[in-house]
Amino acid sequence: MNRFWMVWNESGGPPSVKHSAESTAVHEAERLARLSPDSRFFVLRAELMVQKREVDIVRLDEDDDGVPF
Repeated sequence: MNRFWMVWNESGGPPSVKHSAESTAVHEAERLARLSPDSRFFVLRAELMVQKREVDIVRLDEDDDGVPF
C-alpha cells in the first residue's frame, strides 16, 4: 500500500478521497478553501495502517457431541 493524503474540513464530514500525491491534496484544499472562505481545511498524510488478518474457520460436524476426544 502506498502513502496517501486526504483533505479534512473540521466542520464537515469525514474525508473520502485519497490523493496519491501531497501536491494534489494541497490543490484540493486550496480549491475548497476558495469555495468556503470561513472554513479550515487540513491536508492529512497517512502514517500507519493497522489491519487484523486472522480468520478462524470451524467446520461443524453433525455427529459432534461436544466431547473433545
